[in-house]
Amino acid sequence: MRRWDYRQGHYAAVRAEEPDIELALPEKSERPYSLAEARETVRRLLSGLSSNAPRLGVEVKRGRVVVSRDRHALHEFRDLEARVELHPRTVRFEVGCASDLWASMSGTGSLESKELEGRGRIAVSRLDVAALSRAFLPGADIVVSDAGADLGVSFKTEGLRSLDADVRGAIPSLSLRRAGRTAAANGLTIEGELHLEEGGPSTVSVSRLEAESPMLRA
Repeated sequence: MRRWDYRQGHYAAVRAEEPDIELALPEKSERPYSLAEARETVRRLLSGLSSNAPRLGVEVKRGRVVVSRDRHALHEFRDLEARVELHPRTVRFEVGCASDLWASMSGTGSLESKELEGRGRIAVSRLDVAALSRAFLPGADIVVSDAGADLGVSFKTEGLRSLDADVRGAIPSLSLRRAGRTAAANGLTIEGELHLEEGGPSTVSVSRLEAESPMLRA
């Protein structure tokens, strides 16, 4: 164990070199895990960590995580670099990795352990939109292909009950196929805002939508 010296004082640090982790998801249930249950789980976890290890830093170098279900690998996250700082009232994090879902991802943020108010930024390069559509919309009648998006997101959340995000994306090429018909576009740029709220309205607004081919400005 080594020490990190911050202005706030000495922090104990734990460092994991090249960990190889398999995360096995539970079998699909008829009753999905509710947001309220997830919120309470996060609150208990962060409260316990902040109380028992209020000045602990955790670093992961060159890690690998495989997410599986029923012994079948779903996704792999490799070259994982992460750093988490546990402060008395706040958890701060930095993370970056490559994956079968994107070329690279980096993110920074913070979350208050009691009120669960947080904010952060995420940047993703060459996000595989087609793979995401297959994973999360397996029954959709629209097939997405040729989509590798660069994405930037700034977000904030209040109590894990609402999410506000500014989204900026660029897609070199995108192809949509439905019922034997195909529509394609090149040089797409999109900017907008997203608001999600538990038990309330969810809104998506687009402030900029452009394409080089076919020419589009909106």
